[in-house]
Amino acid sequence: MRWNQVPDRTKTGIRRWSLFLVAAVLVGASCGTDQLPDDLDYLAWEVCRQVRVEGMTADEVSGILVDATRHGAVMDRIEAECGEDIAAVYRDSG
Repeated sequence: MRWNQVPDRTKTGIRRWSLFLVAAVLVGASCGTDQLPDDLDYLAWEVCRQVRVEGMTADEVSGILVDATRHGAVMDRIEAECGEDIAAVYRDSG
């Protein structure tokens, strides 16, 4: 079947789907340029977020830190990012 034998309604549908697919590819390509966060950075952020929850006890913080120590390299980042918050929890609990 030649293009000139395709009904106008079908041509319009094909053109619309083609335009949609091209737009989707362009949007996907432009959104995909952000660099994903490093796993250790995310883990440090998550630990600090949990530590900063109001009312966190020293026992709860200890449990969080024990879980985080399974990823040894992250402890330096946690200390740098929220070491003071962790120390404050222990001071307040003591």
